[in-house]
Amino acid sequence: MTGLRIPEAFLYMDYLCFRALCCKGPPPARPEYDLVCIGLSGSGKTSLLSKLCSESPEHVVSTTGFSIKAVPFQNAVLNVKELGGQKIL
Repeated sequence: MTGLRIPEAFLYMDYLCFRALCCKGPPPARPEYDLVCIGLSGSGKTSLLSKLCSESPEHVVSTTGFSIKAVPFQNAVLNVKELGGQKIL
């Protein structure tokens, strides 16, 4: 009887490996967080957001009105709502 336990153990390990590799299903959704970015005109809100999105700083244009960008991180997504700067807040 002890001779049957080793092959059964290998079959079970094979089954577990198969399930781990092939039957995971879709990855869990990353949580999303909303962030509002406000500040005075020319304070660097758009530049900061461009840096977070790994965009080139040479092509930054000041925001008129508002802008929404999704900034993906490893464990979450940050939805940044940027309001165009005003001289007075």
